[in-house]
Amino acid sequence: MEEKNNQDFFHNFKSLNSHFHEAFEAKEAEDALFYNEISNSHERYQNDTAIDHGGMKKVSRCLDRFTLRDVAVAKLLDADNVDNIDRFIKEARLTASLQHPNIMPVYDMGLDDEGQPFFTMKLFQGLPMDEWYESESLKEGVKDHDIVQIMIKVCQAISYAHANGIVHLDLKPANIGVGAYGEVMIFDWGIAKILDENNESPSLSLLDPEVYNDATLNGVVKGSPGYLAPEQIDPIFGDKNETTDVYALGGILYYMLCGLKPIECKDTMESLEKTLRGEVIKPSKFKDDYVSISLEAVAMKALSLKQKDRYQSVDDFLKDISKWLNGFATDAEKAGFATSLLLLMKRHRDITAILIVFMFFAIYGVVQIMVSEKRALKNEQEALHALELYKNEKEQTRIIGKEAAPRLATLTEEEFNQQYAYDFDKALELANRTVLRDPDLVEGWLVKSKVHFSRQEFNQVLEAMKNVPSKLRASVKIYQLSQYYALQKDDSELLQINKLNELMKELNHVQLSYLLAGYAEQHTKVLEDRVAIASALLKLTNRHAAPNLKMSIKYLKNDFLDVNLSDNPKLYSLSGLRNLPIKIMDISNSGISIALDLKIMPITELRMKNTNIRNLNEVLKLRYLKKLVIGKSDFIDFKGKIPAHISLIRE
Repeated sequence: MEEKNNQDFFHNFKSLNSHFHEAFEAKEAEDALFYNEISNSHERYQNDTAIDHGGMKKVSRCLDRFTLRDVAVAKLLDADNVDNIDRFIKEARLTASLQHPNIMPVYDMGLDDEGQPFFTMKLFQGLPMDEWYESESLKEGVKDHDIVQIMIKVCQAISYAHANGIVHLDLKPANIGVGAYGEVMIFDWGIAKILDENNESPSLSLLDPEVYNDATLNGVVKGSPGYLAPEQIDPIFGDKNETTDVYALGGILYYMLCGLKPIECKDTMESLEKTLRGEVIKPSKFKDDYVSISLEAVAMKALSLKQKDRYQSVDDFLKDISKWLNGFATDAEKAGFATSLLLLMKRHRDITAILIVFMFFAIYGVVQIMVSEKRALKNEQEALHALELYKNEKEQTRIIGKEAAPRLATLTEEEFNQQYAYDFDKALELANRTVLRDPDLVEGWLVKSKVHFSRQEFNQVLEAMKNVPSKLRASVKIYQLSQYYALQKDDSELLQINKLNELMKELNHVQLSYLLAGYAEQHTKVLEDRVAIASALLKLTNRHAAPNLKMSIKYLKNDFLDVNLSDNPKLYSLSGLRNLPIKIMDISNSGISIALDLKIMPITELRMKNTNIRNLNEVLKLRYLKKLVIGKSDFIDFKGKIPAHISLIRE
């Protein structure tokens, strides 16, 4: 019965992300049959069916035998060229570093049975934007509202990439997918460029701009004619940066308005020359039907020859098209008073009609009072009718608020899943706004329950769960746990450390345990308590190592720690300790393979003899590191430069 409830819960709320789904699903026992099915990794991808191919790679549809889902597998066309192999791997890693719902996710990468590199992606069930546009044009035509909705999703994804220091440099309709249900996905980051080598993103910090930017060297024209910015053709126009992608976004909007490229030439050289001269003709000149003046102005501003004349960021571009969507004049069109007033009246048609009715009846009432009291009574009835219209307008506003509630629920979940830094107050604020907008949205109450649970406010969890159907409520694990722990303390108090450890073991869910521990660490001033919480998390994330885990902790001056985790071959993750003030650490003879969690610790001395860490450069970038001890046979082939402030010792 419990398994059926979990399945029903999945189907009802599959739009929530995997962390949220796992929070309400009981862990099932391992099945030896399933284990055998995934035992042969070399037979993982099967039923290869070609989908598409470009200049450097081909993409096929394959069945992932491990997950039993269809995926897209990319392989090199010319695998004998070393440079092509490097570019191929760079593209996969760079794309994988971008985690956004509108950017094609990379699932896996490696070498096939023939030793050729490949990477797998989500199998997108849709059409490239240019094919989608042509198919829609043959039906009812492409509406401006649909254009802007798609452009908003594209802009949000590119804005995210820019915020992480990456520009695409090859945006065009063929590299954007549109699904049947409004999905939008951006592909092909093969010539993308990293702008900021000091970017602090956990994923992008692993990418070296000096290595990954060789695919965008000045002097080599790379991109798609018609959507290329002038600076991609001739560096005299400036560096390739965020405004380069803004130019391409303007070109995509231009195409969506009239079905043509901004520069439409059969001859490539002629297209490049026209681009350098800025010879872009307004889309309304090519289309007999109506073209929105506002959106045309936005596209033409983004396609400006000089970088300083374009939108200076994708967010500025996004803000302008959002103004059009909400019925306001765009900055690009430089609308006058009359246009702004007309748009104001269009935005509030019902209210404008009511004002006109009120004005009419006010004048009419004065005249009728002079004639007879009978006419005055009739005018009063008509005024009441106008008031009813106003109430209807208020009801429409309430309905719009309900439509916005699901998006607020998603924002709450996204805020709650930020890595390393949990803003519990902001998450609670978003959750409260969600249920205020739509008190009937079950997803909103479930998210609010999760927020309160992570804050150890168990009575608030029970209160929020009253708005969830009883059958679903009974299957939610955090509701069952809250019933017990609500009796242990008030919501204004924190659980004792032993009780918190007990709760995390019962919960048996890593992500929610991190949230519980993170909130406790933020509100616990005693270092010993923080150490106890972190130690429990370390064992939770290293279950195979937990029974025989060796760990010693010494307290140093100024509330710093000396942690010894050596001789733990099954230890593979340090994420449970990442928020502790560790000054000295020994992970020698352990199973640790990555140094990502070390980056936010104030470590000055690190001992890492005989570990699985293979990238010494990653360790040498630790901000406070002064002394590094490695084994005599570790990193024998390392030829990089050791920073002057770090003492490297081989033992």
